[in-house]
Amino acid sequence: MIDGSHEDPPLSFPEVKTRLWQGQFHSSSESSAANRTIMHGQHNPTQPPSSPPWATNAGYLPAQVHPQRLQFPPPTPFLHTVSLPDVNGLPYGPVVAPLPPRDVFPVDLTSAIDFHHLSRSVEDYLIPAQTPIYIRPTTGGPYLFQLNTGPSARRVFSILHDLQTLIGTPLSLHDFRAGLSLKLSAQRAVRQYFVDRTRSGVHLEGARVWRSFLKGRDLVDGPVGTDLLRGHIFMWGFTQDNEGNWIIHVDLPRVL
Repeated sequence: MIDGSHEDPPLSFPEVKTRLWQGQFHSSSESSAANRTIMHGQHNPTQPPSSPPWATNAGYLPAQVHPQRLQFPPPTPFLHTVSLPDVNGLPYGPVVAPLPPRDVFPVDLTSAIDFHHLSRSVEDYLIPAQTPIYIRPTTGGPYLFQLNTGPSARRVFSILHDLQTLIGTPLSLHDFRAGLSLKLSAQRAVRQYFVDRTRSGVHLEGARVWRSFLKGRDLVDGPVGTDLLRGHIFMWGFTQDNEGNWIIHVDLPRVL
């Protein structure tokens, strides 16, 4: 006690919290003392303080906090939903497939096919047994010849492997007639292509070899499988049309 004045005894930790809650500190010195009391841990160690919801990360209460003055974060933005169109009704039509990548097609049928690379644009579908596969020019018109899956179902890539084997070997009379389905117009077109390809000064030489081929003779210089394609050695797709026909699209080599 000095000059008749006295100093109030220090407040306990629970008392400081209560007075801070009720806003009973009116001077900055009282508020600072209250904060120091909480920061220095002047409380009963057996009863740890429970921080109110608005306590700061620093671990102490502001001097003049009042529950009605708390600021809360704004609500989470609401995401509006958008209705998608009904693709099964008008005016929306069927989905159009994108064009095949130019780095996949064309495929040179006279070279080894990279089937892993080809799978980027051609699905290895299972084609039922006894199903014809038509080899048709991309420019339209009648098909060049046809293959068949045979007595069992075949995969697309297996058919392409057989096609490469066929066009890379000497043409047999059986494959010639089976592939052209005995159409005389197609047989004449293959004959003319072979005669023009083998012309070497004497035009009748190719015709003589062709007559020997039709008699079933084994010829070293006879027609080969590529003659069935008539020069259409670039494949541009393997698809199924609206009528369910499987088609291998081929074209002549062109400057791309």
